[in-house]
Amino acid sequence: KSSIVLRFCSDIFKVTHESTLGAAFMARTIEVNGINFKFQIWDTAGQEKYKSLTPLYYREAQVALIVYDIAHKDSFDVLKSWVNELKAHGPKKIIQV
Repeated sequence: KSSIVLRFCSDIFKVTHESTLGAAFMARTIEVNGINFKFQIWDTAGQEKYKSLTPLYYREAQVALIVYDIAHKDSFDVLKSWVNELKAHGPKKIIQV
């Protein structure tokens, strides 16, 4: 999951990646038709022990990209709980992808 953020922000892809502890921040600005779009991305840890911290990172978010690891079924199994978490505690107009 962190590899997606690293690829998008730094154009680097790592097959293996250490687990995110807490959260990692990266940014990238993209110009489309003369308009700059700034992406400020918080890559939060997916482990249950860090779940209480995640509202701090998405409280003013406009978009939430919910990702799972295809190699680990348990990460897919918790997708619904992340969707419910965003609905309950996230911004009302957040876009979930």
